[in-house]
Amino acid sequence: MREIKITLLPLLLLLTLSPLEGQITLRQTFDWSEEPRTFEIDDLKWERWSFPEATFNERTPGLPYFHHRFPLNSPGEVKVSVTNVTYEAFDKGTSLDDDQIGERLNFEVKVERDRNRYKGKLSFVPIVKRGQRYERVTSIELALTHTPTTNFSYRGPQPTSSVLSNGQVFKMAISEEGIHKLSYGFLKDELKVDIDQIDPKSIQIFGNGGGLVPLYVEAEREADLVENRIIVSGEADGRFNENDYVLFYAEGANPWSLDTTDLTFKQEQHIYDVNNYYYLVVGASNGLRVEDRSSITDASFPVTTFHDFARFEEEEVNLFKVWEKTTGSNRDWFGDYFKNAREKDYPNLFTFPNIVANSTADIKARMAVRSPVNASFTLAVNQNTSNTDGEDIVSETIRGTTITIGESFYFYNYVNFGILNQKVSVNEDQLDIKLDFPQPAGASESEGWLDYIQVNAERELIMTDQQMRFQHTATIGQESSLFQMRQANSCLLYTSPSPRDRG
Repeated sequence: MREIKITLLPLLLLLTLSPLEGQITLRQTFDWSEEPRTFEIDDLKWERWSFPEATFNERTPGLPYFHHRFPLNSPGEVKVSVTNVTYEAFDKGTSLDDDQIGERLNFEVKVERDRNRYKGKLSFVPIVKRGQRYERVTSIELALTHTPTTNFSYRGPQPTSSVLSNGQVFKMAISEEGIHKLSYGFLKDELKVDIDQIDPKSIQIFGNGGGLVPLYVEAEREADLVENRIIVSGEADGRFNENDYVLFYAEGANPWSLDTTDLTFKQEQHIYDVNNYYYLVVGASNGLRVEDRSSITDASFPVTTFHDFARFEEEEVNLFKVWEKTTGSNRDWFGDYFKNAREKDYPNLFTFPNIVANSTADIKARMAVRSPVNASFTLAVNQNTSNTDGEDIVSETIRGTTITIGESFYFYNYVNFGILNQKVSVNEDQLDIKLDFPQPAGASESEGWLDYIQVNAERELIMTDQQMRFQHTATIGQESSLFQMRQANSCLLYTSPSPRDRG
């Protein structure tokens, strides 16, 4: 194999030594291997054309990537334009990686921060495909233009001390979203608070809501725990008596949020814990309290129904453990397994009291499927197998996990994922769900794992149980809305644009 010769011109040397300002030129030559190296993954044969600086990844094991890092003075955007490039044709075989290359080079540039320094990372595959002809880059000249972003901000300076550094601190595990009550007995006997000796005005609760901490360390999030507004009944006399109590709103580990793309609510599943945690602090300073507000009497948009949601998800199987070729674990967990049994009934899986008659529910489900050919799965809701358009409640086509080369086929992915997203007419409070995963035509065997089933439905605004969350997407954009709740006698209404709202 020949050694690759790379020409680094003085201007490129400047790029590697000094932070990029304005525009700079990168010139690169590629000295390709004379023959490809061949190898197998899961009995699938691959070929790999390479050059000394080439790197490869597991997702596209046959494609060589060129990477170049360079310093930046500030955050911003880096645009790449080709000022000169030469190609040569070569005898590359067809592979699964071909969907990652096209007739033009595809450049990816990321701007990252390492402590207080900014860096750019340029990546691309120096191969194009024009029709059935493959060409590789032998030399290229690129213009890199950096445009600083003035309103860009990473997470700011971190606090020097925690809000939990003062006062008595007590940790509370929260399993479900809702308004939680801390009674005199609970505080004294369970949390072991010396409740008879404190000023209740000094009771504080801190917590940042549910959900996972962002994977990206620079993602915007609170630098410390946030104090939540609470209600302390009976604190005015300066003592916490046996009939006094604390009320506060808290999220569980799996919070719901609005998906603005389709105006449905979705749940984020926590994969590390079934509880969320809040902290009660006593004695540090006077705490924030919920403020009383009067109802608006002249609201212009009346609301008599609300949107509710529920999700079925069991975290039992990790496919990285099932697949003998992998070790460790994955962030995706699954529930029911479909192979010998191809269908399953879920009676009374969801209950939506006072559901709006003949209303439309949004139903979404996800499966992981291993099949040599394309597959799909279907749902029935209360024995109804048709959506609002009269078509089957069927998932998108789930691509087969194999590829055919010549007269042979090979497994490419262990599984592929498929989503079912349909609108269904409903008329009953209780929803029975039936999932059917038929054997795909042309497949001797296949298997699947259920991830979740999720439903958004519309209910009449009638008070049910001791507490009830309600919202309606039709109020978005309205100047003011009037929720007209029935059977709500002497209720406490908690409303906030954010569970952690300070104001």
